[in-house]
Amino acid sequence: MSDWSDFYKKEIEKGENLQKFVEEKIRRKILLIKKIQKYSSKQGRLLETGCGSGVSCCYFSKLGYHIFGIDKDKKI
Repeated sequence: MSDWSDFYKKEIEKGENLQKFVEEKIRRKILLIKKIQKYSSKQGRLLETGCGSGVSCCYFSKLGYHIFGIDKDKKI
């Protein structure tokens, strides 16, 4: 496992479940999310660099964006 996958596994184990883990990740990014929503077109294209496990990518996809996530860690 990569360092990041170990990190995510430990973070998930601390919480009660995966849903709470994801909600906390999104809550921490809410200001950024609101700026993106304000200045981008709905169903527009987004690129997230350093996306890690893809939590934000999944969130934006659910909002209707076409999102592409890349990360240099090939193991995650």
